[in-house]
Amino acid sequence: MSRREKWRLLGLGFVARVIAGFCSGNTLGGDSSQYLQLARNLANGHGYSLYAKAPYVPTDWRPPAYPAVLVPEEWLHAGHAGIVITNTLLAIVGLLAFFLIAEAVFANRPRLLRGTAIALTFFPSAVTYAGLAMSENVLLAAVPWLVYLIFYSPAFSSTAVSGHSRLRWFLGMLVSGGSLCLTHAEGVAIVIVGIGLAAVIRRPPARVVVIAVALALAAPVAWVVRNDVVLHRMELNDSMYTDAAVLQNFTHGSQTSPLYLEAVHLGVDGTSSPAARARYRHEMDALISRTPVSAVVKYKVDATANVLFTPLVWNWALEKFDSNYTLGDALRHISTRNIVRVVWSVALAVLYLFAALGLVLWWRSRRRVFVLAILLYPVVELLVSLPFQADPRQWLLAVLLAVFPAAEGVDHVVTKRQGRQMRGAVRAA
Repeated sequence: MSRREKWRLLGLGFVARVIAGFCSGNTLGGDSSQYLQLARNLANGHGYSLYAKAPYVPTDWRPPAYPAVLVPEEWLHAGHAGIVITNTLLAIVGLLAFFLIAEAVFANRPRLLRGTAIALTFFPSAVTYAGLAMSENVLLAAVPWLVYLIFYSPAFSSTAVSGHSRLRWFLGMLVSGGSLCLTHAEGVAIVIVGIGLAAVIRRPPARVVVIAVALALAAPVAWVVRNDVVLHRMELNDSMYTDAAVLQNFTHGSQTSPLYLEAVHLGVDGTSSPAARARYRHEMDALISRTPVSAVVKYKVDATANVLFTPLVWNWALEKFDSNYTLGDALRHISTRNIVRVVWSVALAVLYLFAALGLVLWWRSRRRVFVLAILLYPVVELLVSLPFQADPRQWLLAVLLAVFPAAEGVDHVVTKRQGRQMRGAVRAA
C-alpha cells in the first residue's frame, strides 16, 4: 500500500468519524460526565477532582489518561465538537499503528493488506465511537501501538537499528504503555505479559526488555505514588471501584442496588474514612456469602457471552444495548433496534470463525508471533477484566484485532475454493 493510499484512507477515516460523531448530537452516555468534570477541573487548575465546586477533593476513582487528553478541549470550550475531534485524532493515531501491523502481517500480499486497512478504517463500531466521551478512545490509539512496538517493530529485536529509531521506539513505549495502564488497570498485565511473550519469541537484548518495561510502567508508578501521597492509598485507582465491579456479579449486574450506590458514593466522595470503607466491605462480604454460587456463575456466563456479541454500532448503543439486554431478548421482540442487534451479532460470529481459522493457519505455519500479538489483549481482558465487570466497551479492541486473522481466514477459504474450481475446469476440459 503506497503512502498516498495510506493518507487517503486516513483522511477518509477522519471525515467518517467526524460525521458520525456530530450525528450523535450530545449523546455522551455512561461515565462521560465524570471524565468531563475531571478534565474541566484540570483545565481550570482545580486538580484531579470530581467535585464541581470547592472544596475540590482529589480522587483516583477514574484513571487519568482520558481526562488529561480532554484538557485542551476544555481550555478551548469546544464542547461536543471538541470531544469528537479529540476522539477522531486518537483514532487516526491508532489507525497508523494498525496499518503498520497490516504491512508486517501481509507483506507482499497487497490485496489482503489493502482490504484489511479499509476494513479497519471504516469498521462501524470504531467509526461511531468518536461521538462518545469514553476512555476507550485512548485504547484505540494505545493498544495497536503497543502491539506493533513489541511484536512487529524491528527496533525491539534488532541491534542494527539506528540510535534515533531506538529513541523513537522508547518514546513510543513510554506513551503507549503509560496511556494503556492509565486507562484500564488491566493494562499493567497487558504490558508485562506482552513484553514477556515478545521477549521469548523475538529474543531482544535483555537491556531493551528492561528499559521497555521501565518506560511503559513509569507513568502508572508515578500515579500510584501520587495516590499514596495525596490520598494515603497506594493503588492504581480507587479500590472501591473494583469492589463496585465485583459487586455486580452478585446483584445480576445492577447499578441501582443500595450497596452499589454506596460504593460509588464512598469512592466519589474523597472524604470517606477508612472506617467507612471497612464497614462497606463487611456488608459486601455478607452479601457475597448469602449469594448462591450457581447464580453468580450463570450471570457471568450470560454477561460475558453477551459482551462478545453486543453491537456498538451506533453511539447510543451503550444506552440501548446494556449488559442485561441479551441476544435472546432481541430475538423475542421485533424492532429496528433488535434487527440491527441480531444482524451485527451474526456478523461478529462470522468474524470470530474466520479469525479462529486464521490463527490456526498462522500457528501451523510457525508465525506464532502473529498469534500472540492478536490474542494478547482479548485473553488478558477475558481473564483479568471481564470476571469483574463484563462491559462491551472493553471488547471493541479485541474485535478490531480479530480483523487481521479473519482476513487470513477469508483469503484461505477463497483461495481454496478457487483452486477447486480451477481443478474442476481442467478436468472438464
